[in-house]
Amino acid sequence: MPVPGTAMPHGGLRVQQSPNAETAYALGVIRNAKVSPSPAVVESLVIRLRRCIDTLAPRVKGVAREILSPEEPQLAAAEEAAVIALYRAKRLGPGFDLESGFRYCQRLADSIEDLLRIEKGLVQVVAGASPAGGDSTVQTDEVESASS
Repeated sequence: MPVPGTAMPHGGLRVQQSPNAETAYALGVIRNAKVSPSPAVVESLVIRLRRCIDTLAPRVKGVAREILSPEEPQLAAAEEAAVIALYRAKRLGPGFDLESGFRYCQRLADSIEDLLRIEKGLVQVVAGASPAGGDSTVQTDEVESASS
């Protein structure tokens, strides 16, 4: 049923189930690497992953707030995942050596994958399916320091 004042369900909220090409490339490089890539590649990955988080985290959080009621655990999971991702992207850094830089990229990739999984659940909610079929919880590991 359309939201009043719009012709679209949920007010025309924009949700996206898959990462864009830039993010998909970065995630592929990180997940398929047997060893840390070169410093130039790690630097490029950090930029790409931070850019993705800067757009994905607020979008997932905003859509979750629009379509979920405050008592739903999926809302808390979406908000927590967004906060963790933004903290990692804006407050932590790649450290001072290649290995810590690559581990930092891996943690950013973890956050992006959490957000994408939650966003996929939100798409199901918008489509009318129950979000209970998918796991919408996030890992609550402690945020790593930039040098770990």
